[in-house]
Amino acid sequence: MHFTTLLLPLLSLASSINASPLGLPEDHTLSARATTGAFQISDFYNSGIPHSAQAYLSLTVKDPATKLTATCYVTQAILPSIATAIFPTKCSVPGVAFGLEYYQGLGYVLTILHKWNRDQNTDMGIIWMGTDVQTRVDPFNPNGNVQFLNYSSNFTVPYSRYIQLKKST
Repeated sequence: MHFTTLLLPLLSLASSINASPLGLPEDHTLSARATTGAFQISDFYNSGIPHSAQAYLSLTVKDPATKLTATCYVTQAILPSIATAIFPTKCSVPGVAFGLEYYQGLGYVLTILHKWNRDQNTDMGIIWMGTDVQTRVDPFNPNGNVQFLNYSSNFTVPYSRYIQLKKST
């Protein structure tokens, strides 16, 4: 049931891409490919800010295949202090978006999207980041304790590619 909750937004996106409201010309179609590459994520950080009710989420997305480098971040006033971002939250490069969402019973899920080649190509990857929230303790001031999502700062997110193809006549 919870896995369905995760997949429904992705399937909804895929079906909406194939639907006519996107304005695809009649002589175009959409082609989905198997996993074709991986986004390289670095500098992942998701933690509260000491002595504050704010949390900060940031990451860098790279894809050597498309020469992509983008920074994605969000700051929220939130307690407990794990920041989330509703997909699609825009990153520093046009066509790049991300989301880090919490699903009850499943945990945190990261989604990365990169639209390129005049929006004809879309690379999209999703990865489960778990539920391991820990507390960084300030031994001198308990008001400085902050929670953080315990996950590697460098990892990969495999993606699938969706290509808008022109129909042959």
